Amino acid sequence: MAQSTLIPPATAAQNTPQPFNSAGSSFIIVGADNLAMTETAPLWIQIGSIFKQVTDTAGNIITLTASIPAVQLIGGPVYAATKSATAAACGVYVIGGSPRVLAA
Repeated sequence: MAQSTLIPPATAAQNTPQPFNSAGSSFIIVGADNLAMTETAPLWIQIGSIFKQVTDTAGNIITLTASIPAVQLIGGPVYAATKSATAAACGVYVIGGSPRVLAA
């Protein structure tokens, strides 16, 4: 599986969900580097035409943090990521799936 850069490393927040398609992958791994303390990279799933935050089977929101810098997600859906402002340049990366731009 190839790694793709979903959000290039930067200190600025990325508040617009950056989508990627996981179709054709049985699973994907999403990770962020250089997150510290309260910095986060929330993950989203496309439901119809909108994005909702990804949750686990217990209903807990899945967000990348300094202590949880990567997660494995089931393949198939369109996911997206955002990120908070960070002290150090932080990027978000996907292993498997393929980044894509949403149609306007």
